[in-house]
Amino acid sequence: MRINYVLVDYENIKAVDLRELNREDVRVIVFLGSSQQKLPTELVVQMQSLGERGEYVQICGNGPNALDFHIAFTIGEKCRGETPPFFHIISNDAGFDPLLSYLKTRKIPAYRHKSIGDIPIIRSAQPTSASARAEYFIDKLSSPSSSKPRTLKTLSNAIQTVFQRQLSDNDLSEVLEFLTTRKHLKIEDGKVTYTLKVKAAKPAVPPIRTSPILKK
Repeated sequence: MRINYVLVDYENIKAVDLRELNREDVRVIVFLGSSQQKLPTELVVQMQSLGERGEYVQICGNGPNALDFHIAFTIGEKCRGETPPFFHIISNDAGFDPLLSYLKTRKIPAYRHKSIGDIPIIRSAQPTSASARAEYFIDKLSSPSSSKPRTLKTLSNAIQTVFQRQLSDNDLSEVLEFLTTRKHLKIEDGKVTYTLKVKAAKPAVPPIRTSPILKK
């Protein structure tokens, strides 16, 4: 099984949903700024669900490219085998692109994506029919890390977020119709109520380590 490393530039992109990455062939590393003191509860719970497949790295020092160098070092660190894994940097920072071009000349598959949903293994795994999308969404909503939208507006926004805002207005309406006709939820006067069983949370906690790059 070839591993996919997802390297999240949390200084650059903070709105990340890791639920799609809870799979055996994925490892997630979230890179935090040296002064990062707080993390959203939802992100922490999602990382906990990954267990040993999720890890934080708090960078050492400051500077415009400090985090970039930590990610570059980590890619080199993970490329020691004969067959390198896939690397996916989640960032809007085009400064990574020269590094990625160089890695490709060395036959190391490395890419930059603006969102987790752009990763090919995630994009191809998402359902396309309205009924499948509805079940897929309700399964994600049943996770302990998921907040339950209480209005039609916030519910619609949550559905679009899960599907990386790729749904048309008609697609969204069909998903909402399936959710209500299958009695997963009820919408009255713009308010939403649920009949969901929440999945049990996994207790594993991912490690937090300080990168060794700048250690003396």
